[in-house]
Amino acid sequence: MPIEGGHARSTTAVSKIPLHEEEKKFLTRECMIRHLLAEKWDLMKAVSRCERNLVWRRAMDLYDVEGMAKSLEQEAQYGKAFTFSYSPAGQPLMYWFPEKHRGDPDPSFDQVKLVVYLAERSSDLMVAGVEQIEKSSAQISVARGILQTMQTYYPEKLGFAMVQNLGFISKTLVNIIWPFVDAYTKEKVQFDVDIAKSPRVHPELMMTRLGGKLKFEYNLASYWPDLLQTCLQRRSAELEKWRAAGGQVGISELDFKVSQELADVIGAWLVSCAPV
Repeated sequence: MPIEGGHARSTTAVSKIPLHEEEKKFLTRECMIRHLLAEKWDLMKAVSRCERNLVWRRAMDLYDVEGMAKSLEQEAQYGKAFTFSYSPAGQPLMYWFPEKHRGDPDPSFDQVKLVVYLAERSSDLMVAGVEQIEKSSAQISVARGILQTMQTYYPEKLGFAMVQNLGFISKTLVNIIWPFVDAYTKEKVQFDVDIAKSPRVHPELMMTRLGGKLKFEYNLASYWPDLLQTCLQRRSAELEKWRAAGGQVGISELDFKVSQELADVIGAWLVSCAPV
């Protein structure tokens, strides 16, 4: 299932348009370092990867945040994937529940695009100094599509991933896709761990479903618009700070990412999500 398929625009049609503000803002000092790390410090390969990433982001319309939210609302209604709460290091937590894909028709482009949208919103929710997303626990084509997308277009963005309660079918799928995972990513993935007891998360900030103490019931009607508005406000504030810092390619994320205290970020986010 090629990520350029589905509803994405042709990459040929968007590859020659000059960079707009959001694209220049995307090309931070840290973004360039992540691409260099992913290409083992080969400058030409890193530049080429950055270019492919920019073209892909245009084809996916990733900067049309409101348009993406509207188009993915139906896909998001059952809580197959969502971002909620933070790790102790301030990294947004993304949840993906493969069993909620059961009963779906043929794997759709939107199933992968939903995870892409949530990865983008998780990046919006990062405070200054945080560069990685955490993922806590499909059909094989969906899993491979997500894997391919994250490894190709989000280099060095995964902090860690913990997988829990794998059934026989899920374990079989993991064994199938595992050879396609790069060695560095494999080091970040843990299977069959007690997530609530992991030092990477606080029980107070982990859902009760995974053994934590935070009661949260996913409700699209409240969660989806709150996530959108929170991220739009954050993006607007960061864009103004980026402009004030010079509005150029290569500005450090430390110069424009919102730098409020993590406790305030967590508190506002949890209140907006209305946990029960």
